[in-house]
Amino acid sequence: MMAGRSLRLALVAVLFTLGCTASALQPTDAPKPAIPDLPKPGIPDLPIVVTGQSNAVNLFSSGAFPALYPKAICAGCLGNMPISAWDGGTDLWQQLEAALRQPLAALVQWQGETDYNLGNRHWAADERAFLGRVRGANKNPNLLVVLVEIVPFGDNGFIRAAQEQVAASDPNVVLVKMDGIQTADDVHLAILPGQNGYVTAAQRILEAIAARYRP
Repeated sequence: MMAGRSLRLALVAVLFTLGCTASALQPTDAPKPAIPDLPKPGIPDLPIVVTGQSNAVNLFSSGAFPALYPKAICAGCLGNMPISAWDGGTDLWQQLEAALRQPLAALVQWQGETDYNLGNRHWAADERAFLGRVRGANKNPNLLVVLVEIVPFGDNGFIRAAQEQVAASDPNVVLVKMDGIQTADDVHLAILPGQNGYVTAAQRILEAIAARYRP
């Protein structure tokens, strides 16, 4: 009886060991993109909040932005949303507002594609109201905002022009263009083997922030 029980226990131990080994050898998540080092001299050791539509989401889902800046936060990020989805009291605004209640190095906003589809000709006024809410929630009237210009497609020039107008009229807004980065469709950057467009985007954004903080 003892010999049989010992044999059964030994067999269980072997099977358990094999099971753990097999689990360890199972395929894990898709390999993360190669992220080159990016010097960030001058950026305060503070979080950067990213908000906006699907491209803002993709900065994180691609692994690009958090790998380059581990203190980055995606808050109030959701695809296919017009700028009115961040009006005071909305779900997206409440998510974003919670992240704004702390000192920040910058806010990054990537939004506007849906407003083009809706023909929103007052995007600039909507954006200025949004920036007022953002800085009020952050209690910093001079909070640096990086406005990512949407990629050119169709006749969306009126949204791009509105983004450029807002950046030109606000000394604490910097516009970062995505022109020249390969796209996967009309609005999103391409993620290809060895070439992640969102890595390039994140590099441009962080360099724009670093440039503002350099003496």
